[in-house]
Amino acid sequence: MLKISNLNLKNNILFTKVERLISSRNLRPKKKEGFLKIISIFSFLGIALGVAILIIVMSVMNGFKNELTKKILGLNPHIIIEPNSFNINDEYILKIKKKFTDVSLSKTYSGEGIAISNDKAKGLILKGVNVEEEKIKEFFSDNLDIPIFAQHVDGVNFGSHTGSILPEAVRYSGAVGTLVNHAECQMSWEDIEKTINRCKELDLLTVLCTADIASSEKGSHLNPDMIAVEPPELIGGDISVSTAKPEIISDTVEVVKKINSDISVLCGAGVKTQDDISKAISLGSEGILLASGVVKSSEPRKVLLDLIKGL
Repeated sequence: MLKISNLNLKNNILFTKVERLISSRNLRPKKKEGFLKIISIFSFLGIALGVAILIIVMSVMNGFKNELTKKILGLNPHIIIEPNSFNINDEYILKIKKKFTDVSLSKTYSGEGIAISNDKAKGLILKGVNVEEEKIKEFFSDNLDIPIFAQHVDGVNFGSHTGSILPEAVRYSGAVGTLVNHAECQMSWEDIEKTINRCKELDLLTVLCTADIASSEKGSHLNPDMIAVEPPELIGGDISVSTAKPEIISDTVEVVKKINSDISVLCGAGVKTQDDISKAISLGSEGILLASGVVKSSEPRKVLLDLIKGL
């Protein structure tokens, strides 16, 4: 039995006297209309029962909807992106993740299989993600900000320079710097100076590529951010500069640092293994400039990871 003696009924009245009077007059018929009393009771009970059933059904349906949604989304995501005229690679996925930070995006793997138990067999559709791969991608995307360098720019300004690469175009594309005077795109010393000065105006880092100690010394007076010494005859070869001509690295470091100690010295040409990098670092190089040793490999990821171990 509910004890209500402690309740303040005066301040917690559900219905006023007028409301109770009106409801009782309509629910309780007169003495001469006894049959209507039965009809009123059944009508009242019918309405109460209908409302109760409606509430129960709505509750059940809401619970069923939530459970069904969980089951469906457990197998299929909200949105599926399928390639049409382009390839969905890791770079494309990272771009979407950076643009839509609140979206969880993963590359899925699917296939068909069969489950056999005793004398029973059942076909299966398998879907999932590579958990380890997702963890690695998440770590690199959250902790690394890899700077992008252009392969080449020209020391020109806006105007009649059709076919030239404006430093502004490189800067606004998101690159932080550029190579200058690579062996495969050589420039005159006059153009090199113009390019370095134009890049400085836009806060673009410059990596001046040189072929030997003499050109490295001359280039140091132009004050690039970095100098990468690469003997042309060793570029793309099987023997690294740190093995074939180690003195070029050590002597270049010595010459450049005497002129401007703020210039970082890199080396390149034929670098393919972690031993090549270790030797170059021990000779005074502060970094490695490489391309063909990785991109031409049948397993570029494996080669790159192996090279990192030499740092």
